[in-house]
Amino acid sequence: MYEAETVTRLECLVGIVEKTATSEYSGQMNPVSVRLPIDIAAMIHALSQHSGVSKNKMMVELLDLGIETLWGALEKRHKVVIHELQGQMLAGLQASAVSSTDKED
Repeated sequence: MYEAETVTRLECLVGIVEKTATSEYSGQMNPVSVRLPIDIAAMIHALSQHSGVSKNKMMVELLDLGIETLWGALEKRHKVVIHELQGQMLAGLQASAVSSTDKED
């Protein structure tokens, strides 16, 4: 019996840039304003233009890959603290989303 291959985030992103794969995200999004060095901004623009995906999508994919790579290299004690902080942030963002939805109704 053969094991199913697991596609890494890197392989997925390479596929997106080379136009041999696509990806979709469903869920809540949080707008963030970021200042980028011009060489990074130019690379994101070039990757986005070449692959046919939005700059936003490209940045999300790159961040996701970078976070996954960093997470794999961190010691467990750091992961525990970061995971707790992430949970606190998520709770705050979700509460914000619920209160803004309530105002719209």
